[in-house]
Amino acid sequence: MSAIKGVQGVLAFHPSTTWGTARLLGAGDGVGLVSESLKPDVQLIEDQQLEGSSTQRQGEAGNRMFAGDIVTGFRYEGLEPLLACVMGTAGTPATVDVTARTHTFKPKTDMDGIYGTMAIDKGFEVHEYPSVKVLGFSLSCKQGERAQITFRFACYDQNITTSSGTGTNNNVTMASVTLPTNRDYALFKHMVVKSNAQAGAALDSTSVIHVSGVTIDVDRGYKVDDVTTQFGNKIDEPRQDGWTVCKVALDFSKYSDTSPGGNNALYAAQLTKDAQKMSIVLTGESLAGSSSAYYSLACYFNGVQFMGGGGPNLSGPGLTPFTLDGMAYRVSTSPTGFVSGYNDPLTIDLTSQRALDGLSST
Repeated sequence: MSAIKGVQGVLAFHPSTTWGTARLLGAGDGVGLVSESLKPDVQLIEDQQLEGSSTQRQGEAGNRMFAGDIVTGFRYEGLEPLLACVMGTAGTPATVDVTARTHTFKPKTDMDGIYGTMAIDKGFEVHEYPSVKVLGFSLSCKQGERAQITFRFACYDQNITTSSGTGTNNNVTMASVTLPTNRDYALFKHMVVKSNAQAGAALDSTSVIHVSGVTIDVDRGYKVDDVTTQFGNKIDEPRQDGWTVCKVALDFSKYSDTSPGGNNALYAAQLTKDAQKMSIVLTGESLAGSSSAYYSLACYFNGVQFMGGGGPNLSGPGLTPFTLDGMAYRVSTSPTGFVSGYNDPLTIDLTSQRALDGLSST
């Protein structure tokens, strides 16, 4: 008898085209996995009939709902489809140099039809999710660590397969799943954070902020429990039911007024709610065959306003760490120094060797 072991786990994801219908996953669709927490909520319709007994008869199966997260180290290559399914706008990546391609992800207003198929090979069986909506992500990068990203999902259904049975992906087909060849990870030491007034000059060396960690969170605001007669006891494709919320948190190991690198001006901006523009850029190693292009993740925020609740409170004789939590907003015109058209709350540029559009369903 076998038992599921994490070391045997293989996760794959690829954009798909018909809600409720799985696509076959294969080469290049693999996603390295730290953990996953996809959970079933198959509801029970209890029998409440009064029939002269103090005990109930058995009930029936109600709605089938599956949701949860996956956590993975942030690799510069291989997460483009998942990021694209959160942001909604991708497109053919721009050629930078030889094999280098830059993918630009922006939040799209109409997210209908943007989802994928996901499957996890757990050893002796495969858990297949024919259609999954990627609800958002949380990306964190802390001192001394790799960047790590958590993606959140709502799923149409779950199929459990072995070497055959109901479902498109099984133990046999999952053997063809591979991860991208390039395994460069985004590291804390790769990161540079810059910020100044939203209407100020272009970000430069004088705009550098020294942080001990950052967290970026995007939530697309989907309704995830919409069950109609379209699919009976399974959810319709989730539609947006509120604002897209984009947050950024900056962790500081000390309160400082050094220049550059200090953070007292940002604390002052929290008190006045003066909007800031900001870039968080991680630059890795040079790309294979390229002399001037590097793996990179660049996040551009146009109008960040820091919320209340964080401050440099004295708590003893040592340094004073604190965190600033900010909300990012859309602006009407790209700030000075930003690329024209980068006026969304968050725009992501990811440079890798992947040549395919992140939303490509082929």
